Amino acid sequence: MNILLPSEKISGTETLADYRARGGYRGLEKALRMEPGAMVEAVAQAGLQGRGGAGFPAGRKWRLVRESPVETRYLVANGGEDEPGSFKDRYLMEHHPHLILEGALIAAGSIGARHIFLYVNRTFDRSRGSLAGAIAALEEDGLLARLQVNLELFDAPECYVAGEDTAVLEVLEGRPPIPRKKPPYPVESGYRQSPTVVHNVETLANVPFIAREGADSYRRVGTAGSPGTLLFYLNEEFTHPGVYELPFGTRLRHLVEQLGGGLKSGRRIRAILPGGPSTAFLPADKLDLPLDHKSFLEAGSLLGCGNVRLIPEGDCMVKAALDAAKFFARESCGKCPQCRMETNAFVIILDKILAGNAAAALLPQLEAIAAFSRGKGDCGLIHMAAAPVLSAVKHFSDDFAAHLEGRACG
Repeated sequence: MNILLPSEKISGTETLADYRARGGYRGLEKALRMEPGAMVEAVAQAGLQGRGGAGFPAGRKWRLVRESPVETRYLVANGGEDEPGSFKDRYLMEHHPHLILEGALIAAGSIGARHIFLYVNRTFDRSRGSLAGAIAALEEDGLLARLQVNLELFDAPECYVAGEDTAVLEVLEGRPPIPRKKPPYPVESGYRQSPTVVHNVETLANVPFIAREGADSYRRVGTAGSPGTLLFYLNEEFTHPGVYELPFGTRLRHLVEQLGGGLKSGRRIRAILPGGPSTAFLPADKLDLPLDHKSFLEAGSLLGCGNVRLIPEGDCMVKAALDAAKFFARESCGKCPQCRMETNAFVIILDKILAGNAAAALLPQLEAIAAFSRGKGDCGLIHMAAAPVLSAVKHFSDDFAAHLEGRACG
């Protein structure tokens, strides 16, 4: 069952007429007829989890904001998508803007928000154009005036940390994208100290189905712990690259081999980075894992943003870990001393190992640095940076040993 993407292929941007022809905005009309708070409970019962990588229960956010004594509230649709190589949010924004807008309007009405920010990477011209056109269509239709809701398209900076929830709020308030210390969380004190729900655009795209078909129908797709579907992006290294919508619980092998066709080069798979650079590497023998949060957590990784990358046989895992470490060192905002120390130390140590200029005693320092940094920092980047590095050491220790001994690896 497709929850997000229609079964027919849409090559351009779905118009308001086309979206309504397939049931679009019926969920919103149904939500408007519900008792106050009913839609919040429906989302909670459906088990909708955030699609930005953290997997936080959406219903819990909505309930906290709706129950706040502060009357002014806000909703932010986060379309920053700065994970390198990720494209699934852009696909939704470019091709299915009304799906996101309907979800945002339902969410805003459910939490009592009158202002919705569409926070979109300023370099995503097609996404911004698609959403702007959809907003204009709703204005001409009179729907926004009837709902008395303001939709504001906001340009987001092109940097990784600018997608973190509290950094988003800082940008919206006219400041640099520097994450805030938590607590308080955005649901307590967000935009201009008002309760605010920040959702990834894919999260909001799930809401119309729940409103239209009900929580039970939504839970019939996926698994008990991970209901619904998830969008996965396979890049150009695959034989069949693209965005795929799959129910949670589908085997990773089905995505990678049956749908993606494996590596375009024909090489065998050595390692999998399942959800972008913030997730841990997994060896190829994990291809039969079910695509759900619990299974990947137990395997030592995360689904993250569904941006799947493969490392072929023969490639060096020390270099793969170093590439990830360099990304986080470059993208760290520099606010927290522990994060600056950790990300830069990872790069220095891995660079020495790769060059064959390190002693074996240096390798345990990677774990020691990660342990020292654990639980520190104002955002999750400090923990994300450690995941690919430590998992590469754990699963591909032969590569590290080879470089420490001056031998070839892979």
